[in-house]
Amino acid sequence: MFSIATLRDPNRNTFELKKGIGGEAIRVLQPLEAEGAEKGLQSLYDKGVRSLAITLLHSYTFPDHELQVAEIAARIGFPQISISSQIFPMIKAISRGYSATADAYLTPLTRTYIDGFRQGFIGGLEDAKGARCEFMQSDGGLVGWQHFSGLKAILSGHALQKTSVSVNIKERLDFSCALFSLDGRSVANAPHHEKYLGQLRPGDVIVANHPISGGTHLPDITCHHQEIGGILPGSMPAGSVELFEEGAMIVSEFLVRDGHFDEDMVTKVLLHDPAQFPGNSGTRKLADNINDLKAQVSANAKGAALVSDLIYY
Repeated sequence: MFSIATLRDPNRNTFELKKGIGGEAIRVLQPLEAEGAEKGLQSLYDKGVRSLAITLLHSYTFPDHELQVAEIAARIGFPQISISSQIFPMIKAISRGYSATADAYLTPLTRTYIDGFRQGFIGGLEDAKGARCEFMQSDGGLVGWQHFSGLKAILSGHALQKTSVSVNIKERLDFSCALFSLDGRSVANAPHHEKYLGQLRPGDVIVANHPISGGTHLPDITCHHQEIGGILPGSMPAGSVELFEEGAMIVSEFLVRDGHFDEDMVTKVLLHDPAQFPGNSGTRKLADNINDLKAQVSANAKGAALVSDLIYY
């Protein structure tokens, strides 16, 4: 337990202050109870748990307690320990927790797959002078097989970047990718923007951008579309005073249902509906919108297929 204060606060001078990753001054109110943590972890281990995800509230800036828990878990013998502050170093504890949990579940499966793959090479890729093997991660970067983690094995983000046509997606990476549970909860986010994500139902692709549905500004239809109508080209008018002036407003619509991409719906909500408001235009780049939405759908399908392969391998 700890609080965050400023170094200039005179009321904190009598307490030991630690500096957080972001430069904040951290006042530790209660050290980690190592004995209690070890007892709880040992109980989990004795029950057969072998993959562990560790998430503490303020570890995004003060990871010491998470690292202490991980050290205890390693001594006990947990073979897989996923630490949220290392995997997804963001403020939001729930997203970090989901990501660490997904990594703890998927990484052992990924390792099993890689171990089988390595058997096809002389020396099992262990020889530093032999074949070099790297895997592509969800952010498009390459990493050696020894360090390939389950969370970053989901390739939907890179697939979307490669298949889209918009500069905002292809170069600025202004989009989101995530893994959802069967009840529609977010399980893990790839390291792009996470702010756009709402809830999805298994087997459906739902599109939304309205604030009432959890959207931010209207051009963010899970990824940033550079044109969706409105009073000015670009759909980001600096002087707008009404929501509709940014363009298309989508509360919640099925983009894909029963395997069918609903292009008629897309044309209606992006082209025709915005033009009903005074001074407004529908999208000026409908073809780009449709192509980018199809790229998003394809990326989802690719990511889902790869995760299924990992689980059922």
